[in-house]
Amino acid sequence: MATTRVVLGGCRSSDDGPLSIRDRTRLTERIVGFYRTAAGRLPSGNALHGGFCFGILDPIANIVANAITSGSEATESSVEAMARRSVDGLVAFLVSYFRYLPPDEALRYLRAAKADLCAAVRDVESDRCTQAFRVDSGTARTAFRCAALAMGHPDPDHLVTATPTIFYHRHQVQELLLSQPGGCLSADAVNRLRQILNATSGLPDRPPSGLPGRAQNRPRFGAVVPSSSLRLAALTCSLNRALLNRIHCFYLEALALLPPENLRKYYHRSLVIAGHCYGPLDPVSNIILNTVWLEATFPVRKEQQFELPMISSLALLRVAHRSLEGMVAFLRAFAGGDLSDLDAYRFLLHADANLGVAMKALKQAQAECDEQPKGGHPTIAFSDIYQAAVTASMHPRPDMLRDFLASDRVHDILPAYAGRSLSRDEVCSLIISLSETKPSFQDDGLPLLPAKYLRLPQMTRDSFILNRDQFLRECTLFSRMVDGALKKYTQHNGGTEYELVFICGGNGNVADQDGPELSQVDYPWSPFKYHYCHVNFLARPKGINVAPTLFFAECVKYEETSDLSRETTCCPVVVPPKDAAEELRCYYCEFEGTSIVHPTERSYHGCKLDFEKMALGNNVHKTDKIVYNAKTLTDFMGVLPVDYVYFNPGYGSEGQLQVASSNADF
Repeated sequence: MATTRVVLGGCRSSDDGPLSIRDRTRLTERIVGFYRTAAGRLPSGNALHGGFCFGILDPIANIVANAITSGSEATESSVEAMARRSVDGLVAFLVSYFRYLPPDEALRYLRAAKADLCAAVRDVESDRCTQAFRVDSGTARTAFRCAALAMGHPDPDHLVTATPTIFYHRHQVQELLLSQPGGCLSADAVNRLRQILNATSGLPDRPPSGLPGRAQNRPRFGAVVPSSSLRLAALTCSLNRALLNRIHCFYLEALALLPPENLRKYYHRSLVIAGHCYGPLDPVSNIILNTVWLEATFPVRKEQQFELPMISSLALLRVAHRSLEGMVAFLRAFAGGDLSDLDAYRFLLHADANLGVAMKALKQAQAECDEQPKGGHPTIAFSDIYQAAVTASMHPRPDMLRDFLASDRVHDILPAYAGRSLSRDEVCSLIISLSETKPSFQDDGLPLLPAKYLRLPQMTRDSFILNRDQFLRECTLFSRMVDGALKKYTQHNGGTEYELVFICGGNGNVADQDGPELSQVDYPWSPFKYHYCHVNFLARPKGINVAPTLFFAECVKYEETSDLSRETTCCPVVVPPKDAAEELRCYYCEFEGTSIVHPTERSYHGCKLDFEKMALGNNVHKTDKIVYNAKTLTDFMGVLPVDYVYFNPGYGSEGQLQVASSNADF
């Protein structure tokens, strides 16, 4: 069967920079050499056509295995074409499986791994301090299909279903391939391999799926760094996004622990402003500690309290970004100032963003590589280390938080909570304890924005209200959709009726399988009509004071005639552990830079077909564009529509915005 070469959208050689072109050329040349070796392993009459250098065995074994299960006549000139197509498939798999991995970085990993896909996956996971890969996971199956499409495989479904089989029988396959090392396989060996590779029965329901040779690596101080500045920037960006996704999960856990009524009334404000996850406890407990302390120290007056049902995804992303900046500054100060962002990210990923664990690993790594000066580094006071963190995170009251975190009062509570997250009862006890903090009603009040954003541009009252109403309109839209989703969930499953507790961010730009359509329905905000919203929210059974459950909903946005056939879906989800982050991919949410927890065993728009379209080059957003757009949103730490909710639509005597939910102008 003739096949058409298809390359991954955004990964064509003509689009690559000089380094990527060199990596692609060298990788292709190496694979051509593998084909020549593989040709000598097959008996006469067995051709290499269909023998892609792709799979979970070593490269030569992959070629032989794929050729045996395919087998067609091939000319010598087709070997180079097969090598190029194999490169496209290898790159397609990596960028479809791993979040925010640009094609040129995928090429770098593959070249370093000598075209061994499993080795490349291990290298990416080593950099990201995870061990998540499972050959039978939904994300892996989608990535295998994307690879097959990118290679122009004649039967993509066969590749997807055969890979777990090969993985399960990999020891038998390797034993047969090694039975005549370096020589031609016998006809019996080829037939036996064909029987094994085409087996469809006898597999366990859940075959072992972990990668062989995987080991948990502790990060090293001054570890290997990419040789070019472009590659260094790309790797640093990838690890940054991996950390932000993990930190987002901590915020979801913290929101579920805070008392719902207080969260809607005033803790939403404290968390958005400076509910950072650095401090003396674990990340979740630190978020709660910093949020509760800020509210206790700078409370919202009762007459100025108002309820909000949600925190936007961008607001959560911004506070996560500021938290990460603070943690990097904390580790750099602890290390004596000599620590790159890349090294800091590696230690934080290893420690799952727990500063206590990261400090121990960093100290041990410094000792092992002899980075410490004779006699060790001079002792640095924790107040100075916290000063670096609160300054880098743009905290509105850096000196006061520094003094609090380094105080005896905080250290007195450490033994009770150290090494574990707070429970709901302990959160309530902490709130009571910190409520004894004397409120600060200074003349300058609490700045809701850091010093660099202290003065917003003067604007008309109408423009101000427009920005504020944008967020309130978003709250109304998401609340309406979530209420409808919960009703559908109750109708579908029966039993207990749920009530909304809090909305934890959403993405309103999710399209159906045909993509967004030109429409006036959202004019002037957007020329496109996106059909769905993806949203996370907390809900609990009505009238029962229990811990809320995290839900995911894919909600139909509009009620036009063309939307009547669309369906809102809703299901509970679990905050993914560290090693399951890659299992929850969504094309649209990643492009928007939003961290939404998606279901692992359920289909939704943006999880499969859109990645396949991207592999075929048929999607409007290619991998590079997704990475760039997400980075742009991630790097933003300025003013958001939610900030205007906390201001009065007017200015004080010195031309500064008036705070609506604190005690003074600022």
